[in-house]
Amino acid sequence: MNIFYLLAGAAAASTAVMHAMWAEKRIIKDLKQSNMTDLAKAGFSIAWHQITALLAVSGVFLILLSFLDVSETIETAGILIAVIFTGNIIVFFTVSKLRYPHVFKSTLYPVINSGAIILLIILGFLV
Repeated sequence: MNIFYLLAGAAAASTAVMHAMWAEKRIIKDLKQSNMTDLAKAGFSIAWHQITALLAVSGVFLILLSFLDVSETIETAGILIAVIFTGNIIVFFTVSKLRYPHVFKSTLYPVINSGAIILLIILGFLV
């Protein structure tokens, strides 16, 4: 067992929980009341949720990696990156569709970019 991965994973996962709770109490409330454009609000909101998801997914994967051998850890790293990009797409779609549906179409570039990266990672596994 890699104790450092385990501790890093626990720290990342707990940070994700704190990040999400703090945002809902402080940031998101103020963001909704601000006079920024909806596109700017969407950008901040989506980025905040993506960071929370990144912390959570990274934490869980680090905890899992702490129990693997080095060779399994290296192979799992590509899967982790693909999951992170997939998570970004899911968060993007969810937050933008639920909170800012009228600006959704003007922010599709990150989704297309992430989709291309995921496809390349999948092709890398097949080689």
